[in-house]
Amino acid sequence: MADTIPPVFLSCPNDMIFNTLPPAAAGLSIPISWTEPTYDDEGGTIRANQTHSPRDSFRVGDITNVVYTIVDLAGNAATCEFLISLQTTGTGRRKKDVDITFTKQACPCLNGGVCLNVEDGRTSFCHCPEEYSGMLCEDGRNGVEFNRQLPFVAVVGVLVIIIGILAIALCQVSKNLFKQNQMVKEDEVAIIN
Repeated sequence: MADTIPPVFLSCPNDMIFNTLPPAAAGLSIPISWTEPTYDDEGGTIRANQTHSPRDSFRVGDITNVVYTIVDLAGNAATCEFLISLQTTGTGRRKKDVDITFTKQACPCLNGGVCLNVEDGRTSFCHCPEEYSGMLCEDGRNGVEFNRQLPFVAVVGVLVIIIGILAIALCQVSKNLFKQNQMVKEDEVAIIN
């Protein structure tokens, strides 16, 4: 009989948000540690996956969604998710720093994107992983590269069409010249006879 009780996480780390790093830290990678989540499952866990491990390095300026997943023998699954955000205090050029709050459900970010809300509560946007872009992180790197290649593909396509038209026209001209040549030879034979 299959286990109907899904596995559960007994502990899951809170979001780790560091907004006080100096501007000089921008772009650096810093190792971050946390206590790994614990879980319980009466059905016997067969797979435990995680996107990151304690002591992994995270780049300053990025917002990363860390996900732990467990699956039991019956196929029941549970996840533990938390954010790691390393942000600088700013360069001092802005008159007012805008507070950004982090939520996971306010906007429909795709492909591991994280929803960010500006303090006014009305503006939200997706912070995308490096390999994705777009309003909702819907465009993968391959899509971006294809869009960059689109003009080249269009030019090649037009050239192929033009060459095809020229080949057809050349064949038609060759046929007409061949027919005219045949007619001239027939006329010469008729004149000789």
